[in-house]
Amino acid sequence: MASTNPFLTLYSTVQTNLVGSTIATGYIPYVSTAGRQAYTSTLSTLTLSTLNVTSGIITYGVPTFQSFLITTTNTAWNAYPTGTRMLWIRLVGGGGGGTKYSSAAVGSVGSAGTATTMSGSGITSTLSAGGGAAPATGYQNGVGQVSANGNIINLTGGYAQISPFPTGYSAMGMNGGSSPLGAGGTGGMYYQDPSTYYGGTSGQNYGGGGGGGSAPPNNFPGAGGGGGGYVEHSIINPTGNYNISIGSGGPPATNGGGSGGGSGAQGCALIFAYL
Repeated sequence: MASTNPFLTLYSTVQTNLVGSTIATGYIPYVSTAGRQAYTSTLSTLTLSTLNVTSGIITYGVPTFQSFLITTTNTAWNAYPTGTRMLWIRLVGGGGGGTKYSSAAVGSVGSAGTATTMSGSGITSTLSAGGGAAPATGYQNGVGQVSANGNIINLTGGYAQISPFPTGYSAMGMNGGSSPLGAGGTGGMYYQDPSTYYGGTSGQNYGGGGGGGSAPPNNFPGAGGGGGGYVEHSIINPTGNYNISIGSGGPPATNGGGSGGGSGAQGCALIFAYL
């Protein structure tokens, strides 16, 4: 008989859960706290934390998890505990290096960061969080690289500031782009009296792009490096080893003297294992 109570819904079939136990067909309260309190007697005894039913998943209790921050390349990572039901993965690519000031549109630029990647059972194609790009020229901004193959979230790293041409004036360097787990480095400062020029600072935490160097009069101040890309992915019932390559931050442009750029920050893999 169908229920007329708005707080109940009838499940005609209840599937076997992951552990192999079952629960009888019956009215399962939902939505309203009052409904749950008033109609709990219609349910069989519940002994499991999660019930898989035909129209969704009802969860009771707080899941247990362990977290792992991986900052060095590991080609056989399997530190997740026995009985792990799901891995939730966050990858960040390395940030791009900052640029040295230049007197022409094409100057001394930093290097791009490299991608952070992960492959293994449950990943159909290698996950890749792209590294932040260095500026293509002395005055353009560093582009945050697009990531690929994350089936939940793919984010482009932050763009660095664009560098203007300050005719007749000194100028501060440009800031680097950020990533979801790291801030971009700041552009280099300069002091007018006496004239002193400083390089950009390095990207912060994981994936931040390096800042650009400050410029003397009639020069392009250094542009910053782009922030590293970002991916989120889940693996159900993980097995075996996983190959993880951590992206490095891009080196800055320092040749030719004067104020150089800052280094890009390295990437990382942040993994949550749910039991």
